Amino acid sequence: MIALFISLAILLVLVILFLIFYPKLYKAKLKKDFVSIYGKKIYRYALHNDLYLINQLELKGNDDQIIKIDHLLFANKFIYVISDYYLPGLVLAKENDQSFIYKSNEKDSQNVYIDNLLIKGKELANKVAFNLGLNPSLFISIALVNDASDFDNFKSTSLDNFIVHLSSFNKFIDKIESRNVAPLNNDQLKYTVKDINRLNERRKTKEH
Repeated sequence: MIALFISLAILLVLVILFLIFYPKLYKAKLKKDFVSIYGKKIYRYALHNDLYLINQLELKGNDDQIIKIDHLLFANKFIYVISDYYLPGLVLAKENDQSFIYKSNEKDSQNVYIDNLLIKGKELANKVAFNLGLNPSLFISIALVNDASDFDNFKSTSLDNFIVHLSSFNKFIDKIESRNVAPLNNDQLKYTVKDINRLNERRKTKEH
């Protein structure tokens, strides 16, 4: 009986310690490995829904500048250009401002100006569409942010340019894909993905 009580007491202590330290450990891991964590989340979604996905894509633009895309997700109706951001804190943002104001959760942090994530996302999506010779209307740009990012009730009026929290990613894609538009041609999409993958400068570098 005493041994059982001791075992339960130890288990209770371990549970309490887990509840105390797990959020801190997860936060530290997310800060360090957020690109990998985001990538795994998107990969699981793509795998579950049988979608094409290219991570860490680098395309050479017409001006020989390298265009870097964190994730390019090819769904049934749209192609998603996804950029990863880690912003643990308050973001004061208006849709058409050139910059956002960001204040991190760290002690004594100061307000800093960061680029408007929507403008960056739209510019990136347009560059990708132009350099691949695809219709820009096929693309949806997403700034994917951690759940601790507080955008202070920010609202976007855009239909193809969004800021999305990581935990909402799956439902968000499902919602966009539910739009009443014609699906992409799957055969053409398959060859397009292969062509894009061949153009990936990151892949070429690894092969040499």
